[in-house]
Amino acid sequence: MRRSKIVSVTAILVASLVLLAACVPTAPGVPATAPAQPAPSTAVPAQPALPTTAPAASKVIRIATAQGCTTMSISLAGGMGPCEIQIHQIFEPLTWRTVDGKIVPLLATSWNMVDQNDWQVKLRQGVKFQNGEDFNADAVKFSYDKALDPKNNWPIRSNIQLIDRVDTVDNYTVNFHTSKPWPDFPFFAASVYIMPPKLTQQVGDDGLIANPVGTGPFQFVEFVPGDHLTLKAFDGYWGGRVKIDQVVWRIIPEPATRVASLQAGETDIAAQIPMDLLPVVKGDANLHVDFANEQVTLQLFMDTLPANGSPVADKRVRQAIDSAIDRDTIWKALMGGVGAVNGQMLTPGIFGYDPDIKPNPYDPDKAKQLLAAAGYPNGLKLQLQCPVGKYLVDRDACLAIKDQLAKVGIDVQANIMETAAWAPYLQDPKKRADMIYVGWYSYGNPAQAMQWFSKTQAWHRWENDQYDQLFLDAKTNTDDKARQQDYFKMAEIVKEEVPSVFLMQQAAPYGVSNRVLNFKPHPIQYIDLLHVDLKAPK
Repeated sequence: MRRSKIVSVTAILVASLVLLAACVPTAPGVPATAPAQPAPSTAVPAQPALPTTAPAASKVIRIATAQGCTTMSISLAGGMGPCEIQIHQIFEPLTWRTVDGKIVPLLATSWNMVDQNDWQVKLRQGVKFQNGEDFNADAVKFSYDKALDPKNNWPIRSNIQLIDRVDTVDNYTVNFHTSKPWPDFPFFAASVYIMPPKLTQQVGDDGLIANPVGTGPFQFVEFVPGDHLTLKAFDGYWGGRVKIDQVVWRIIPEPATRVASLQAGETDIAAQIPMDLLPVVKGDANLHVDFANEQVTLQLFMDTLPANGSPVADKRVRQAIDSAIDRDTIWKALMGGVGAVNGQMLTPGIFGYDPDIKPNPYDPDKAKQLLAAAGYPNGLKLQLQCPVGKYLVDRDACLAIKDQLAKVGIDVQANIMETAAWAPYLQDPKKRADMIYVGWYSYGNPAQAMQWFSKTQAWHRWENDQYDQLFLDAKTNTDDKARQQDYFKMAEIVKEEVPSVFLMQQAAPYGVSNRVLNFKPHPIQYIDLLHVDLKAPK
């Protein structure tokens, strides 16, 4: 299924129109085709055998995703992604985010801002870790101290760095002292997963990674990186035992193989079904498609740091790239009009989203003028680091962008790679990366997304003092109207300075077996199995 040459956007649209004429989708706005995706080198064989079995009477749900965790370490969670989806089945934070964006109690039962710099949290009583250890205030302090310790270098530390100190008041009360007022504390309390302190001290961090133990609804059984994760229901779960007995999480990078396993009955829920395969799923009487418009903006993240020596350090080059991309064509061809074209970091409906900020129009002539003004009248060469399987049709989007930029004289080398090879470019700002194709989630909160352009984020590749001050003001101000205006101003600065070229809001199509009950796609990519059940076989 590999291709030797790049598919142009024009060819994509022609192919879409041909198949649309032959097959009319049943959901409005969903196209019948998109460019075929070549199989990555790590694709698993078609219809792989289930790695773990259960008694015949058990309810076993099989989930297929394009990628999974490389290690079962909670240090990698706290920002939604493949690790978060899997680890959250085993571990739990104090709060959580519902499908409709509300912050609800989980291991906490209530929270109260007792003064400008202190939050008091009441904890759920009677909760046990899966090894029988008690959940209490000591477990919360132990987990937060570990996450906050700079020696541990946990990525989620930037989410909670306003916390100065965590104090236990009694067994089920914890005080969080912050360096500044922090109205978003309940939201970010969902970033830190609580670990059993006694067990962790006994077996060490590596021991907890090898055999994870949390308070969640599922217990760890088996993990083979890049292949599968097997979990079983935790009988002693504080929220009541789930209806599913076992979960087999299968890693199937190739979309066609995921769909084939779905059709064969080997998979019950398959994530990231590309648009060209939706008619296949919808044409099967045993399957259906569920959608969520995710709270993520797909974008080209620019390496503007002067020390790295990238041409995109010049704002005019970034503005030229912004003008040279025809977002509407890419969106319609690859997303089928599901989701939206977006011109800012936040997605519609999120606090801080500015409806007055629109994407810049497609203007290749302007792009050429900007390149000439920047000293590149004959064009230039750039690198684009692109993951495969992390986002819906990420490979095809990168190839379409490459094709469009070539028309204004920008020769893009699209380096399409597995997530493990792509991630270091995102995480190490000293590693030159002219452009990085990435999607950033807000999870319903503007500070979560907008921090990526702040120097408080360890992975930042752009610096702007005015932006940083506005971000700090918005993050620590208890006046919502003032905070909203700060986010509006930040969005205006970003639009002018172009640290990222914003593309579109990602749609999330899931292929689902009709035997699955109560599954609801989540706008933050999470797969919630608490209420999911399976029909009994006929």
